[in-house]
Amino acid sequence: MYFSILSKDLKRKKTMNIILLIFIILAATFISSSMNNLIVITKAMDNYFEKAGLGDFIILTINEEDNDRAITEFLNEHNQVNSWIRDENIFLTRENFKLADDKEFTLSSVAFVSSYRIKQQKFFGSNNKEITKIEDGQIYLPLKLMEQNNLKSGDSITIINGDVSLDFTILGNCKDCLLGSTMMGSDRLIISDHDYEKLKADQGTSFGSIYSVKTNNLKELEKSFNQMGVNVLVSCDKSLISMTYIMDMIMAAMLLVVSVCLILISFVILRFTIVFTLNEEFRQIGIMKAIGINNRKIRGLYITKYFAISVVGAVLGFLLSIPFGGMFLKQVSRNIILSNTGSALFINLLCSALIVVIVLLFCYLCTRQVNKYSPIDAIKNGSNGERYKRKGFLRLSTGRIPAFFFLALNDILSGLKRFSALIITFTLGILLIILPVNTINTLRSDSMVKLFGMTVSDVYMVNENNLSNFRQKGRDYVMEYLKAMESDFAAKGMPATVTCETMFNYKITYQDSTFISLAEQGTNITADQYDYTRGQAPKFANEVALTHITAESIGADIGDTVTIKIGGTEQEFVVTAIFQTMNNLGKGIRFSEKAVLDYAEAIGTSAVQVTYLDQPTLQDKEKRMEDIVKLFPEYKVYNAKDYISREMGNVAGQLEGIKQIIVAVIIIINLLVAVLMEKIFITKEKGEIGMLKSIGFSNAAIVMWQASRIGIILFISTLLGALLSKPLALISTAKCFEMMGADHIDFVIKPFEVYFMYPVIIFSTTVIASVLTALQTRKITAQETNNIE
Repeated sequence: MYFSILSKDLKRKKTMNIILLIFIILAATFISSSMNNLIVITKAMDNYFEKAGLGDFIILTINEEDNDRAITEFLNEHNQVNSWIRDENIFLTRENFKLADDKEFTLSSVAFVSSYRIKQQKFFGSNNKEITKIEDGQIYLPLKLMEQNNLKSGDSITIINGDVSLDFTILGNCKDCLLGSTMMGSDRLIISDHDYEKLKADQGTSFGSIYSVKTNNLKELEKSFNQMGVNVLVSCDKSLISMTYIMDMIMAAMLLVVSVCLILISFVILRFTIVFTLNEEFRQIGIMKAIGINNRKIRGLYITKYFAISVVGAVLGFLLSIPFGGMFLKQVSRNIILSNTGSALFINLLCSALIVVIVLLFCYLCTRQVNKYSPIDAIKNGSNGERYKRKGFLRLSTGRIPAFFFLALNDILSGLKRFSALIITFTLGILLIILPVNTINTLRSDSMVKLFGMTVSDVYMVNENNLSNFRQKGRDYVMEYLKAMESDFAAKGMPATVTCETMFNYKITYQDSTFISLAEQGTNITADQYDYTRGQAPKFANEVALTHITAESIGADIGDTVTIKIGGTEQEFVVTAIFQTMNNLGKGIRFSEKAVLDYAEAIGTSAVQVTYLDQPTLQDKEKRMEDIVKLFPEYKVYNAKDYISREMGNVAGQLEGIKQIIVAVIIIINLLVAVLMEKIFITKEKGEIGMLKSIGFSNAAIVMWQASRIGIILFISTLLGALLSKPLALISTAKCFEMMGADHIDFVIKPFEVYFMYPVIIFSTTVIASVLTALQTRKITAQETNNIE
């Protein structure tokens, strides 16, 4: 009997059941794949580091004998050090590389060249196998460097270091757990031992060291090392290195959020469908009770139906989640090694089974309404008396709106609960589009430069050789260099100010707390031109500003006096302001332009920033970019958007792909929901439609009435989505920026795109689907007025 009833019901409500099945398939696909991906990626970093043999604490230095001697003594004497390894590498810049056909070589920053047989860690090829052999004349490049230069396996590259020139054949890309993240500023290339010895033979070679330390007490070791105050490029633990892969985690997390929203939408639709089905079938339920079938068996009938749909949906979703999840894992595994734990299928299967269990529980709760029906309902045809109050508060006689629009608006206002499923579904869909769009627009905006502790300029110019020159010749040379560039710009009819920041790594102490932080000083620019979240810019030589992370790490605040070790001497500074930066994951100190620093200790420089004084048009700026490339061929020239993309590893581009998938999914969901709801409304309102036709309403007017309700609900949902997007962004995507060091973020909102373009796309496709579905009302005649079904 159950099978017969279920078979007839599935055939009779074919469209409704198919749409519900599609929702369950989507939910199972997304939740299974995204949950599995998140678990795999979360575990992958620890597994990757362990497989590569990365130490607990990493120190990178510019090869200076005094510093290396101090670090060596510290590591040999410290009780918390179990073992340590030191490896040497060569620093090279863009000018040291030459491609075939004299193509320009693109390099993000300084490149590390190492032997593949270093002891600090292992390297892996694109096939995830350890690189155990490299012949002379062969080289591995990081993937990001190959993509930037459009290189592939088999291509040639020449490295020139002084009088030494070596030709290499590219074997492929290597996976480097320490420097392989797209957010890492430096790249590492690996070659054979023999070729490495040839390259380092030149007397002018710049060397560096990487120390990999195994420890039994990381916190104590870091504290002791910070107190020593040795000038290094970077000192960090594995957790900080793991943070550089955060964008891979964010993409998995975004998919998980989409999955959760899909489940919520599925359950909203499921509840609406169950309640509608029960309300429509009150006669059948009453008759079943009249012939002796109890509530439990009647509820079991409906639960069995949705159990069958959920099982089919979960199975199909499970099968689809395997290639769908693999597609995203393939993107993530370009930079890291994803260990095959063997639990992937189990996780997908578990999530799919969980969908079935949740659907059953949900059905059990929703079918409690069966207990309220009685045989008398069937006898009375569901009528419990007439309604003697007005429906809604709108009056057609007092307005001039079309009748079909009045009916649609009055239906919504007088029965908002009835349309709640649509409002929730459309609002979630709008939010899923607005949040990533606002995030991508923020990442691509000029204001992102401020989140890296810099000022907004017209042009950003990068030259890897600047660091070496600044270190050797000091700040007076930096000032003269920038002034000379200003003269060159003015001579070409481009009056501008030219500024640059120089970076240091300094020990900062407050009371008993010590911290090693990145420090910056601008040249040809005053400190008050930067943004601060609290306080006033450092004005005098003995004043500094701290990032909130640096300040919290040592327990200092505005007005406190901190001690900073500069050039081997301890100097006191007053904290006058707090600022934010995502550079170096939020660690930062900003000195006044009047502070006297030892530029021989510099560890890096920011881009040379050019700010025009004559306010050229956008077209003029584009033309000037071409002129600047010719005027300064030793520089890579960027606008603000491209410079930030370079610094963050094209995060916005990666999110753009996810956004396109989300938009496509939301459009499909809205189409399905619109079709489902419209069919339900038409089925339920056959009597009303017949009555409207009997009093003269045309088919077109009835179709517009039906579609207008969907349109009005979509408009309301868009407004709700816009209102909720900012607070939800602060507790979702903003947290990702905070993990990277930002204290707070103001999202860039493009009204045309967010409040017009995407809503119009969704509105038009959804309303068209509603209109096409509502066309079936033409088959309903005036004779349906007295037909309950």
